[in-house]
Amino acid sequence: MADKRTVDGKRTVDQIERDLETTRQRLAENLSLLVTEIHPKIVVHRTVEESKKTLRQGIADVKAQARESADRAKRVFKDDSGWKWKSVAIAGIVTAALVTVIVVSKKHSRD
Repeated sequence: MADKRTVDGKRTVDQIERDLETTRQRLAENLSLLVTEIHPKIVVHRTVEESKKTLRQGIADVKAQARESADRAKRVFKDDSGWKWKSVAIAGIVTAALVTVIVVSKKHSRD
């Protein structure tokens, strides 16, 4: 049986009780959400997942940059028309000069 008495002249006891129950449910849901947000295990899990995502993105970025750098370096020596022999010769001469310097400096350091 519904209670028809009014408490404040506007709402019945039943209306106030329903309002209180609705407020309790909302409070329970908010508390549950809060616990989910601040529970240490959940915070750690969320942080780990965010770190993994950041790391995966960083690795993908580095791979893309490495691919781009390799392609740029490759274009120095070869393009669609074939090898760029002048660039290959220059690289060979520079490499031979460096090897010579290293060998000579090691030979002199032993003497």
